[in-house]
Amino acid sequence: MDGLSYFTTQGRLEPIGRSDEDRVMTHPSDSNRKHVTFNDIPAIVVQGDNDNTGPSVVKKEKLALCISSVMNMGRELGVVDTVKLCMYLNVPTTKLVKDTVSACEKEQEDEEFAANMLLYWRTMRASAKDRDKARELERGLRSIGREELADFFMEKYQEDIDLLLLYFAQSMMSEEIELSKIASILNAAFPQGINDLGNAEKCLEINRNKRNELQKEVESLQNEYPDLLNEVENTEQSEEVRLARQRKLFFENRQSYMDTLTRVIEFRQVKLSNNIRCSYLVEFMNDCILHWYKMIKERFSLLMEEPLKYYGWPKVIKQIEEKLPANPEWYLTQTLNWIKDHRDFMRETIQPIFDRSGLKNISAVNELSRGLVLQAMEKLAGDVDELMYDEYNFAHMIDEVLSFDKELRRNFAYPFSQPSMVTVIATQSVNSKWLLLESKFAKEKMDKMLSSETAWISSYKDVENIDEGKVPECAENFMNLMLTMTDRYKSVDNMSVKLKFASLQLQLLDDFRIRLIQIKAQIDNNPVSGQMCAILNTVFYVSQVLKEWSDLMFFQDIHEENCRRNALKNVFNQEENNSIFDGIIDLFERLVNDMTSACVSHVIDDVRNISKPYRHVNWITLKSVKEYNINPSLSVSACETLLVLKEHLHNMNDLLNRTVFEKFWINVAEELDIYFFENLIMVNRFNEGGALQLQFDMTRNLFPLFGQYTMKPENFLKRIKESCIILTLSKGTCLSLIESIQIGNFRDVLKELSVNKLKVEDVKLVINLRTDVAI
Repeated sequence: MDGLSYFTTQGRLEPIGRSDEDRVMTHPSDSNRKHVTFNDIPAIVVQGDNDNTGPSVVKKEKLALCISSVMNMGRELGVVDTVKLCMYLNVPTTKLVKDTVSACEKEQEDEEFAANMLLYWRTMRASAKDRDKARELERGLRSIGREELADFFMEKYQEDIDLLLLYFAQSMMSEEIELSKIASILNAAFPQGINDLGNAEKCLEINRNKRNELQKEVESLQNEYPDLLNEVENTEQSEEVRLARQRKLFFENRQSYMDTLTRVIEFRQVKLSNNIRCSYLVEFMNDCILHWYKMIKERFSLLMEEPLKYYGWPKVIKQIEEKLPANPEWYLTQTLNWIKDHRDFMRETIQPIFDRSGLKNISAVNELSRGLVLQAMEKLAGDVDELMYDEYNFAHMIDEVLSFDKELRRNFAYPFSQPSMVTVIATQSVNSKWLLLESKFAKEKMDKMLSSETAWISSYKDVENIDEGKVPECAENFMNLMLTMTDRYKSVDNMSVKLKFASLQLQLLDDFRIRLIQIKAQIDNNPVSGQMCAILNTVFYVSQVLKEWSDLMFFQDIHEENCRRNALKNVFNQEENNSIFDGIIDLFERLVNDMTSACVSHVIDDVRNISKPYRHVNWITLKSVKEYNINPSLSVSACETLLVLKEHLHNMNDLLNRTVFEKFWINVAEELDIYFFENLIMVNRFNEGGALQLQFDMTRNLFPLFGQYTMKPENFLKRIKESCIILTLSKGTCLSLIESIQIGNFRDVLKELSVNKLKVEDVKLVINLRTDVAI
């Protein structure tokens, strides 16, 4: 029993274990002893030093509300509960905040701070009646969840007992008082001692009476229950009154409150950064900040009601909700208009408020845009499931969302870090549907492009100095289709989605290549026809555009991510490439080379067939133009050969892309150089007249055909040129050359003669073709 024990004095029970000053004294011989309680002690007020009247009895003050009682209650509650209690007791929040900050700066003890806060309330309510103060304190204690302490306080208040002694010894005193009561009852029931049980029946009767009294008290409380409900309702009403009073005080002194709240927030940040250990203080500051944040938000929401009503906001929102999902452009356009119409207001009115509050890094326009975009995202997320069942409406929604996002970022500088409408269409389910539609529509458009009557006609054929590329309509339209697809998924922030679209583009490019090969196979009998050249231009154009795209940072990022994930490894085996397009570019370039070679072969075959008479001329019987003093002229048998070659070169120059044609004529020149060297020069013998005629035919007629496309056509027909040089050397020079070859000192001599292409063995063979010398 917490150190308390009892002894018997002549059969009477008495408590022991406490000091004589604190215990109720009893003597066996004192039959008229008096039990002294705290109710018998009058309230004493000590007068000042200049007052000679000494102590005097004044109006009695309830001891449960005295200074010591209030301070002890604060110490028992602690900082957090005390602050909460003070807020329920209508202690000004600014007072709480300032005292809290001051206490932390002074490193004041928590118990001392809590006690001082309740003392402030006591001083603030000094003029109020004790009964009103007791009710306020009871309601506050119950509101913060301290029911037990509220019951204890009211009990002591009604008994007019100071909390100084009884609260801290509550468990001990309660047991001692109860045991004292029991001892008194037993002593009165058994005056002859506890061993005398003669009055046992009387003791039982006393217990029955006590039980009846308790039952009556319970019934009395039950009858008073409606009154208790009224008190609860009054408590709730007083809470509403308190909040209303706080709102009124805040907006009457808005700047002062805002400055104080700012100090609290800054002080909290400093303490948290310094790892402060005052957990109660930090908890209180968090609660305080959240409390006033909610109040400020509520107040400004009320202030915005009138402007919103003026602009018909609820009506506008209702109209948005009622719009069909198939028309997302309505609310997306409305969102852009709202941002546009309120941009100046946000910059000129709201942004300065942010700046003064230390929030310069926050853009008021972006915050407005973000809120409206989030609302539009919510609307779109609710409609997207329905739209997925209709391909046309779904595709229309994708285009509108991408257009909205593009305009929002271009015209309003909306940051990429903020929420985006594209996020909704980048989800897995929506993205899968999007990819399927992109593939389907792209293939349908591809078929339409290639089957068009103007598919192989350049869109700029009638525009001078622009149609150098000679890009057919189908090629340009297809690459525009790829570019449009890139622009659509470029704004998606999800790299996985970008990889899927890049893979789709590669598949479409390969499908396009295969379609070109199929069309080419149908007209392969004439590789230099207009349509075949258009296909060649198409293949070359696609490969060049893909090379340019490979250098773009956007596709470089995709390639790096692809290398990391190896997502496109099975598509064209690109794990060792420098770009995602390297594999498909290689396939297109192979097709360019194959088709160019086919064109060259076709031209060489024509020249070979037509040049047969010229190749069989009897060169050793021709008269020398020097000897007979006649003007040289083109061989009659060479006219048709050179005319066919000129016609082919002219036609291909008109049909082919400039770069492709350059590659074409160079290949033709090299093939002719080899063909004429092997099948014309090396199979005949030449006298002086025949050598001069061959030189005239080649240098004055064949070479100029290529002179339209290069300044030095002889560099591409070196075998013919050098053979003509050797065949037309004077006899003395030729003998000197033969001597140099025989002694092995021929390199410098050949270099002086500009003979660099032919090997020494070929030089010997050409010399032996002369009729005037031999080696």
